[in-house]
Amino acid sequence: MAGIIPGYSHDIFIIRWAREVALPEIEQLIGENDAWRNLVAPYRLAEQAEAILGEDSTLVALISQCSRRIDILTEPPGASVYMKEYVHPDTEWSFLGITPLDSIRVPIGIFRWKLEKKGYETAFGFRTAFFEADYRSQPPVSNATFQFYREQFAYDQRELNSTVEFHEESPGGWIHELVSFDAAYGKERVLAHLFLPLPTSTQQPYQTVIYFPGDASTWMPSSEGLESYYEFTMFLSFLVRNGRAVLFPVYKGTFERGGPEYIALLQVLENTYTYAYTELMTQEVKDLRRSIDYLQTRPEIDDQNIAFYGMCWGAYMGSIIPAVEDRLVANVLVAGGLLDAGRPEASNINYVSRVRTPTLMLNGKYDVIFPPETSSRPMFDLLGTPDEKKHIIFYETDHIPPRTEYIKETLAWLDRYLGPVR
Repeated sequence: MAGIIPGYSHDIFIIRWAREVALPEIEQLIGENDAWRNLVAPYRLAEQAEAILGEDSTLVALISQCSRRIDILTEPPGASVYMKEYVHPDTEWSFLGITPLDSIRVPIGIFRWKLEKKGYETAFGFRTAFFEADYRSQPPVSNATFQFYREQFAYDQRELNSTVEFHEESPGGWIHELVSFDAAYGKERVLAHLFLPLPTSTQQPYQTVIYFPGDASTWMPSSEGLESYYEFTMFLSFLVRNGRAVLFPVYKGTFERGGPEYIALLQVLENTYTYAYTELMTQEVKDLRRSIDYLQTRPEIDDQNIAFYGMCWGAYMGSIIPAVEDRLVANVLVAGGLLDAGRPEASNINYVSRVRTPTLMLNGKYDVIFPPETSSRPMFDLLGTPDEKKHIIFYETDHIPPRTEYIKETLAWLDRYLGPVR
């Protein structure tokens, strides 16, 4: 017995380390990351914990937040595939296998790739662990089929039963309200943060921008303290200071209305082809439409001048929402593009050409999440908006354009289509 106890104690120690140290640290590392993220560090720690805990449910959920499953195909097959982190060019290449590679798991991040095959020149490149396709070769569904798809976002008009949960004047120089109202589905309530200019700074009624966030919002447990959340400080506060109202809904699957099951639907490619993902996406669009219903009840809101504004995931949704919501006057999409995801009724390829809203797209030339040549440029080209009412700018940057530039261009676009702030 004396010879068994030390080994047994060691096993207990490493299991406790995995559960009490590794799992909280993985969660923290994921939560601290940004919208154009590099999740290699939490993924590597998760691999260590996986060797100890196996298919632990908490660990599985965390791994789904920091990894992707991808296919790698070459013509001809039989190429050796290697990868390394883009930011560490001097490290050794990691061998992934021989093509074709089916559903291999890799961390989310930006990587250098190398493909080798005897008799062929070695190929190098860099890409993010996201997904893309040749969208120009994929024709959208017919108008009759699209009308059927559009109907899934319709709902019976009913009382909002809205409530102002709190109202406060912020030190930032605006009024912040948390409001709630009945969702268009089930018995759920939609939360939304409404930011209003101070009455002394701008004349009512206020032009309003309704925001759809990046997917970091799906990892956040709560929208409490939203004014200090990076998306508000970076992408929204300047709009309120400029004299426009901003509505930031808590969409289904985000903040306190989220959870691991929704993260898995939104972050794992194969899960986007499920009916569950289609239902979630439909609910998110209904949340936005119901939010506009709410704005129309507020006398201080100019309900004839409402713009959509999306960043990253939100900008991707900007290829779908304006195709089914006619009350939006302008569309501003920062760091967005098309993704090869979703069943036909949830795929942006079947919506983007039906968008008619004046649309501004602001993108980075070196964005590896929505690469210009395969994602953002095709989205712009496929928009159904007349040429004179759509505009795209590429900046010498990666995912997110310079803040001074997107502020300048966004305000100019809103002035053009909503009119100058009074």
